[in-house]
Amino acid sequence: MAVIYSLLSVATALENILILVALRRDRYLHPPSKLLLCNLTITDLCTALISQPVSAAVSLAGRDQIDGELCLLVEYTAFLLTAIFSGLSLSTVTVISVDRLMALLLGIRYKQTITGRRIRVVLFLMWIQSILVGAVSFWNMKAFFFVCGLLVTLKMTISTYCYTRIFHNIWRRRTAVQDLRGEGAAALLVMARYKKTVINSLWVHITLVTCYFPFAVVTTLMLIRGLNFTIFVAQIVAVGLISLNSVLNPIVYCWKIKEVRKEVKETITQFCARFYVVSFQDIRYFSPEPFIALCTACAKSLPYLIIYYVSFMLWSPRNNNFPAIFKTSSHHKRSTVMTSESQEEEEKSRRNILF
Repeated sequence: MAVIYSLLSVATALENILILVALRRDRYLHPPSKLLLCNLTITDLCTALISQPVSAAVSLAGRDQIDGELCLLVEYTAFLLTAIFSGLSLSTVTVISVDRLMALLLGIRYKQTITGRRIRVVLFLMWIQSILVGAVSFWNMKAFFFVCGLLVTLKMTISTYCYTRIFHNIWRRRTAVQDLRGEGAAALLVMARYKKTVINSLWVHITLVTCYFPFAVVTTLMLIRGLNFTIFVAQIVAVGLISLNSVLNPIVYCWKIKEVRKEVKETITQFCARFYVVSFQDIRYFSPEPFIALCTACAKSLPYLIIYYVSFMLWSPRNNNFPAIFKTSSHHKRSTVMTSESQEEEEKSRRNILF
């Protein structure tokens, strides 16, 4: 488990740092939407830098190697941090779904109503709410699990309702404007752009529900039947899925959000351009032809690998770990020795004949 948590921590940190840099450089996203994405990325980054390393330390140390009370304190800290940051991620995705619904219902009043200042207030309240929910565990652990299960179910229900209503309204409005001309075509274009942003947010929601729904089910079963070995193992798997959500979110951003994908591509290209080991600038990141791009990069790096391998072979000719084709067999060595002896005898005979 310690190795898994460590790998997840490194991957999550690198991905979310890259997304934060891309969001900072982007100038096209609506500021409230950018704030929500930044908050979601920050919570995932906190999970990678704080929660997952503590969980890895707990799994690596064990209760037999350190003091029992200290181990329980570290375990509780890891559990509490995971609950706080996971609750923040779930709350942010829920607010994103509500934001998309408000954009549909308010229309042109959306930018005047949903401002960056109001989004900051909502984010502040979300952090306070997650910390208060975590503080419930100091009072009663059973009440804490009950509150967590209730909030997870409530927030997923709100998000599902928002997206269901959004797609219902899109279908109804599209049917209403299909018979119009002129302005109807412009309305269809605006609706298509809005639908694309909704689908991007929906993918984030689907990823989160896939990772969080098992935790809600396991928590409900634990409250009903109590804790046993099967539910304990299922709870460990469910918490692992929640940690996996922090790794999947940046992949979804780069896959579905064009502006983020473009900034990530430029960031990676600039980073690789500073180093001259192998140039991967020709790779079309997240392009429809990733296999062709990868083959091109491998073909460019192949001469370097061949030169390195050949130089290594010439530099260490006595290494016994080489493949069989580079090793000299014993039969070949014996034949070489016999050939040298026969040549010496022939040379002696020639000298005797000449002298």
